[in-house]
Amino acid sequence: SKTRTGGLLGGDAPLQISSRYFVYDAATSTARYGENALLRAGKDEIRGNRIQLQEKDGQRKLTAAGGVVALLHPRGEGQQGQPLDARASEMNYDEAARRAVFRGDTSIRQGEMATRSPEATLMLDAENGALESLVGGSPVDVTFGQRRASGAKATYTPGNGTLTIVGDKVRMKDPEQEIEGRSLTLHLGDDRILVDGQEQVRTQTIIRGRKEPPRP
Repeated sequence: SKTRTGGLLGGDAPLQISSRYFVYDAATSTARYGENALLRAGKDEIRGNRIQLQEKDGQRKLTAAGGVVALLHPRGEGQQGQPLDARASEMNYDEAARRAVFRGDTSIRQGEMATRSPEATLMLDAENGALESLVGGSPVDVTFGQRRASGAKATYTPGNGTLTIVGDKVRMKDPEQEIEGRSLTLHLGDDRILVDGQEQVRTQTIIRGRKEPPRP
């Protein structure tokens, strides 16, 4: 077990790491932790079979591999500040870039929003550590409440409350309707849905359980 000052994802919180074995390479300033490694920084927690931590010019890079579970608490209000649960085969975090990349059967959940994809990238705001964006693909499956959608790539930006999914055939289902298009944007605050840049065009939307009146 080892404690270091200066948190990774937790701001100024101390960095605490535990594992069954520990190896440090002074030449590259790289520490390797193996067998059920656990890193904590404030409320944030990263688990994996192996964790590697490298420090250069005062900034850290982290790699976790093997059943990675990251429980993060980005700053912000509303949906943006809700706890985030990310699971993958591998995680790479670059402190200077404020970027975390997850690879291998990646699932990420924050509040009502959840994604599943081979790879996903989280970007954190450089000033306050809030979640700036989440990009998942390719392909990607997304759920938000009762809505289910799929496409090639999904971009979630909680700051402005939008979830955009693009691909050759983007599909979304909820209890009342099915929607198809090449681009679909959900405005999470007011439930607006844009399909190919327009509000639910009739030719792109199938309304379940409703029949149009016959034309004269």
